[in-house]
Amino acid sequence: MVYSLLNIAKARVEKYAKTLYMPTRPDDVNKIISKYIKAKTPHFFIYAKDKKKENVEPLNDSVVNNLEDIIPKKRINFVKIAGKFNYRMLMSGNVERIDKNIIQKYKELDRNKKWISNKLDDNSTNKKIYIYKFIREELSSLQFDESRIVDILVEYLYGRKNSSFKETLWWVYGDILLSNLRENLKETKQCECCGIRIKIINNQSKYCENCFNRRRKEYKRKKEKMYRMKKRGQLEGS
Repeated sequence: MVYSLLNIAKARVEKYAKTLYMPTRPDDVNKIISKYIKAKTPHFFIYAKDKKKENVEPLNDSVVNNLEDIIPKKRINFVKIAGKFNYRMLMSGNVERIDKNIIQKYKELDRNKKWISNKLDDNSTNKKIYIYKFIREELSSLQFDESRIVDILVEYLYGRKNSSFKETLWWVYGDILLSNLRENLKETKQCECCGIRIKIINNQSKYCENCFNRRRKEYKRKKEKMYRMKKRGQLEGS
């Protein structure tokens, strides 16, 4: 029942942008809804929205929350799969100064995605594609080269702010980000020991410098140990 009431309220807010008419919510309905909207978000938002444990409701017996005990927790080590992530691989060059105009414009457009969507006709298809195309065109109007815009946004969102919300960046400039990544990963491979990315010097390139030195020390230690054991055996035999 509560979800139905909330959906009705949401639909009325969306229609208000077009009709400028907002009906008054009945007191009895307002009392029911208020009890829930003042509460914290559901517990499963820890996984669905990256919420912190202190910002969600305690675990209860709802079907969704029971999934926490049913689904096994198998952590994936992405470093072993793809190497240690370096956000600068998404850039075409270094950024010494962040242009505030680009950041402010990006934030403004990112916040107003809902408003941009409401400007479209109800029958419009591919709304998402249109929204991000519109954002790209608006950022291009700042008269900066697109590669420069991408570098500044990557440096800001990954390096300076370390934001968890980068969907808009990838939807708008995913083609450039992928192109930069491919270019920067040319003639490189992962260290077979720790997984960080290294330059391919020759066919024998397997390890980063730190891992190579560590493995070399271990190899020498084992050789010396074998030599001492062999020498000791020869002395005992004589």
